[in-house]
Amino acid sequence: MCFSSSKSYDTNPPHAKTKGNRLPTPVGYPTSMSEAFKVKKKRKSKKIEYCSYVIRIEDWTTSYSLYTDPKERFGFGPYWEHGSLEIIGVVLAPAKLQKRTIKVNFLVDRRLPAILSGSEKTGYEPRCVGRLTARGQRTEYLGSLPSDVFQSLPGLIQAGKLKFIMFEGHTLFRGTADISSVHFDQEYDPDDW
Repeated sequence: MCFSSSKSYDTNPPHAKTKGNRLPTPVGYPTSMSEAFKVKKKRKSKKIEYCSYVIRIEDWTTSYSLYTDPKERFGFGPYWEHGSLEIIGVVLAPAKLQKRTIKVNFLVDRRLPAILSGSEKTGYEPRCVGRLTARGQRTEYLGSLPSDVFQSLPGLIQAGKLKFIMFEGHTLFRGTADISSVHFDQEYDPDDW
């Protein structure tokens, strides 16, 4: 491409490097072939470690909503429902999170009972049952519960039959951890966990 102009252009702007009669090389680009093909060291992937999280239940609430969804915006038929069990608790373990208040939120999932019974297949491999987040003073858990379990848990918590929640999953990394199992129990023995 050729063009002419009466203006003069600086062929060596201050942000460019030059070598002899070569054209200027912008800063940040390789200046030679050997530099261009240097092999960068790969970062070692972080080794995944597992941890147990124990929470003592202090308070809880439930909510439930039922909507009509004639246009099937949510993809589950003409109705859509939302149910949640919110638990406020205190973290007992691990020591890094000990004595922190945690908000645990379980969402109802009607598909889980069919998947657990084997009558329905999933088109994916589940990564976790929920996620724990601990950033600053905020500590939260968000996960799913089968709908049939959701019906009985509030009564058992109210009667004092369930006092602790145990999570098994990854250790916190950048403030989050995938949780692979959830366990409710009446007693907590630190030697078992």
